[in-house]
Amino acid sequence: MNNIRIILFSLIFFGIQYLNSFSYSAEFKSDNLEIKFDTQNAKILHWKVLNESLSSPHELIKDGNSYFGLEGIIEGETLDYWAQIGGGWDITKNLDEMIFNLKSENLPFELKKSWKFYQNSYRADLSYEFFSKKKITDVNLYLKLGPGINENSVEGLGISGNTYSFTELIYKTDKVLTKKLENKNDVFLLNKNDNLDWAGLHSRYFLFILKTQENFSDIKLFIDNADDKYDISLKSSLKIDLPISSFQKNKKYLSSFQLFGGTKTKSDLLESSLENVLFQSLWDWMRYLVLGIMTILYWINSYILNWGISIIILAILVRIVIHPIAKKATKSQQEFLKLQDVIQPQIKEIKQKFTGGEQSQRILNIYEKYNTSPLASLKPLLALGIQIPIFIALFHLLGQTFELKEASFLWIKSLAEPDKFLSLGTEFPFFGSYFNLLPVIMSLTNLVTIKISSISSEDGKTNVLQNISLGLMTIGFFLLFYSFPSGIVLYWTMANVLHLGYYLLTIKTKQI
Repeated sequence: MNNIRIILFSLIFFGIQYLNSFSYSAEFKSDNLEIKFDTQNAKILHWKVLNESLSSPHELIKDGNSYFGLEGIIEGETLDYWAQIGGGWDITKNLDEMIFNLKSENLPFELKKSWKFYQNSYRADLSYEFFSKKKITDVNLYLKLGPGINENSVEGLGISGNTYSFTELIYKTDKVLTKKLENKNDVFLLNKNDNLDWAGLHSRYFLFILKTQENFSDIKLFIDNADDKYDISLKSSLKIDLPISSFQKNKKYLSSFQLFGGTKTKSDLLESSLENVLFQSLWDWMRYLVLGIMTILYWINSYILNWGISIIILAILVRIVIHPIAKKATKSQQEFLKLQDVIQPQIKEIKQKFTGGEQSQRILNIYEKYNTSPLASLKPLLALGIQIPIFIALFHLLGQTFELKEASFLWIKSLAEPDKFLSLGTEFPFFGSYFNLLPVIMSLTNLVTIKISSISSEDGKTNVLQNISLGLMTIGFFLLFYSFPSGIVLYWTMANVLHLGYYLLTIKTKQI
């Protein structure tokens, strides 16, 4: 009987120990965030971003991949050690607050960690309150974010693969700057003398930052456990040192931070006064152009509710805006073509009779006589040239617009990536592992558009050199656009079609 009791007590004891070995989590959930804490060490287990544009939540912080927490040494021992000595953390949860207390007679200090969350927001307030029961001179505490913010490599996209998936430091002094580490041995340091406002990690669509104020001494960006063969920057980590090196007896020390961990949408960033994050790498005038086009595109989509069609409508609106310039350019082209019947025979005769400088001067005199220029043939391209700043703006806009991340159109699964019309089964250098159809269509429309806008030689046959130039230009456009986001390629294709249609309609009207 005694042996049975011993066995039962042993089973109960080891059962309790086994259950205590598990980490129980405390949670906060809103329409924007779902956050889980590990109650054994008061660290974040999961920071899930919720958004109606996402088919599933995105975890900025994920257990075993990336985390955010207080680390360091007090009196030569880790915080986890002191938590064990003190019997663990006490948890108090209110509606929008989560408070962790580490307090015990066995500890030489007390630590209170407070989280405050906001409904319908990606913001949170975090504070640490230390109370020292005795003088402690050995204090080295820091916050760590990383490795990464759970961004994964986008494979099979060829030469531009790293533009679709990356993680880098983003920080604000007098302006917003970024830093991407390309080598696992590189280290980038910031200190409080840099007049830093905030710092954090960001990816193409997501952002996790801390508004540090004066509650840090140094920030170090480094690569942590880099094993990604495509982009080691995905393992970037931030180590943020707190400016506390010692505790005086019976003194309180407070460090507080404002956090943002969510999407890089215009509305979310504006709500948290982080709108200067948007398109921060551009010149001011270009950035305002991008923001203006973004407003128009958002307005169109609020009625159309389809981003692909909205991009097509945007191309039509741009065409309407530049119509007066296009009309004038086409008229100049027609006038120049008529002059060719008069000018070209005279130029041919000059070439037969004269050489060198005299030949060039006489040809120029012919053009001056008819108040025209050899460069007049380029005027039809003026309308396309005006679209270049718009195209550059769209490149940034459509390449970074969060809502396009999972926006589909026709066979395109994501307007934020190449259209991936057909899987090639293997990865080819430069091109990746997909055949993208839309760049082919765009290149063909571009070829036709440029070809019909060009001038034929005086015998009515297209110059061989011109054919070669057009072919090389088409190949160049194809290679340039091949790995671009399909939303950008869709816009440029539609712009070509509209330009081609207008030109053909103008020619037909003139013939009638």
